[in-house]
Amino acid sequence: MQNRLATRDDAIAIGRQMQKQLPILSELQDSTNSGRVEYTRAIWAYFNQLRSEQEPPWTLYPKTPPVRGKVKGEFLTDFSLFDERLGCRVACESEWGRLDSIGWGFDKLMAVKADVKILVFQMKHGSEPKLPTAVKKRLAEEALADCCHHYPGHEYYLLIQFQGSESRLFFWEPHQSGPFLPGEIEFEYIE
Repeated sequence: MQNRLATRDDAIAIGRQMQKQLPILSELQDSTNSGRVEYTRAIWAYFNQLRSEQEPPWTLYPKTPPVRGKVKGEFLTDFSLFDERLGCRVACESEWGRLDSIGWGFDKLMAVKADVKILVFQMKHGSEPKLPTAVKKRLAEEALADCCHHYPGHEYYLLIQFQGSESRLFFWEPHQSGPFLPGEIEFEYIE
């Protein structure tokens, strides 16, 4: 992604890295009963690492790690990586609560322009590798279908659904600026 807009492959590579790295990085954090704080801090640590690998380094917001699971200095989304020439490259929301919280976090992702938009959330996996029906309904039918300001070919959505340290990765790329029929929005499961 250095000095160019992200591609589908770039976005999926970030998602796969996060799937692998977040459980490892969370183990390095001070332990809490819920595990939410550890994962929030792990997300910040992952983005701080990704930021420093760029030349020149990107800017991470917030600039300091979360304290007790709360993020100070966020810029609209929980985490954002900025390139001074190309703008917001990665925007991320992490939601560990109910469906309403997941939907609210996703709504914030839709409002920001970024190459890669990531929603990390905790929810029980079903027997099939599909996005839970309630999550798909909330994100596709109640949010994305009416959204008309996408940048096709240069805007990618990643959903990382954790159940403990196990995760599933889902991908969606808008093919037009919008609006969409709900059936046109399918979150692809990435193995």
